[in-house]
Amino acid sequence: MLGIPPLKNPFGNLNASILAGAIIGGLGAEFVHPHAYGLHLFPSTFLTTKNGKRFHVHHWMWGLVGLGVYSFSPFENKTLNSLVVGGLLGVIAQGVSYSTSMKILYDAEGYVRLRAETGV
Repeated sequence: MLGIPPLKNPFGNLNASILAGAIIGGLGAEFVHPHAYGLHLFPSTFLTTKNGKRFHVHHWMWGLVGLGVYSFSPFENKTLNSLVVGGLLGVIAQGVSYSTSMKILYDAEGYVRLRAETGV
């Protein structure tokens, strides 16, 4: 093997606190990156290709990466583990609720126009 530690199952150690975590994560994501176009606290993350298209790294993708990284070493405490997993799931859920959440590779001008027209 390449020396990579085996993944632990962060879902094997949960309790009802996952709901509180999901609410906190979803509300936190809505505060930082609200659905109202132009009111974001932080700019969106994107990479521009040579032909001018943008690869948009949505915050739901950051949540998925966070969940993957977290799976290497989840907390042993059920409540803390539940809050972290719930928070990440809340960020993911809020992120995919955008009408443009699946637009990953796009023309920048067309995307801005679409966001302005739809308001999300």
